Amino acid sequence: MRGITSLYDDQSEEVHDLSSSLISVGIIERESITLEGLVTILNRASDINRSAPHDPEESIGAYIERTCPNVLIFAPDGELNLADLEAIRQRYAHIKFLLLIRSRIGFDVASVLEVGVSAIISKGARAEELLAAIRSISRGDPYLSPEFSSQLVKKFSFGCLTPRERAVLEEMAVGLSTKRIARRLGISEGTVKCHIKKIFEKLGAGSRSQAIFIAAQLGLLPILSAK
Repeated sequence: MRGITSLYDDQSEEVHDLSSSLISVGIIERESITLEGLVTILNRASDINRSAPHDPEESIGAYIERTCPNVLIFAPDGELNLADLEAIRQRYAHIKFLLLIRSRIGFDVASVLEVGVSAIISKGARAEELLAAIRSISRGDPYLSPEFSSQLVKKFSFGCLTPRERAVLEEMAVGLSTKRIARRLGISEGTVKCHIKKIFEKLGAGSRSQAIFIAAQLGLLPILSAK
């Protein structure tokens, strides 16, 4: 694997001289064929600054601290370990994690989103979808491949939220603060916070953006779902 990684070192060194406005992307992937495909796709994107891929002989932490990516493409080797993923995500909370995974590997989409992963993409996804996901999460918007979105729909029923929780969610979706939501709905801030906590629990979300994203996937926010 070191040989493959070294092939890209010179190219990535040149890219680091470009504008800091570019999206810095790191890659952790051990399958050489997939890795070569990722490198080719990222090299063709004018708005992406690709770091040299991770070398298995280097710790993931050392790689992240050395390359300082905005987005990290993370492809688990074999079965997905949520505990390890969450530990890495919490240590590097400023980085957007894009999980690249085979569809046949069994895992719970909601649980993965809950640990803070910003995007889940199938290894069979087209180049356009991968780039769209990278750009989306770099802006702070989560992303799911359609096949993984369908898992959320199957897990949650459309009636999982109460009318008041839906009302709070709709106000969250337009960016209102807890104080402004309370004022608009005529309830206390403490009540709003309780509703938000319940929304997070029911949707398996760890943040407002994730809750809004999951709700849109479920059809609970028709305006966002239609985008």
